[in-house]
Amino acid sequence: GFLDIVKGVGLVALGAVSKS
Repeated sequence: GFLDIVKGVGLVALGAVSKS
């Protein structure tokens, strides 16, 4: 659902921040 997409994007964003 929509919330699942939001959670997925949030995890990807956190991952990108952690890598940098």
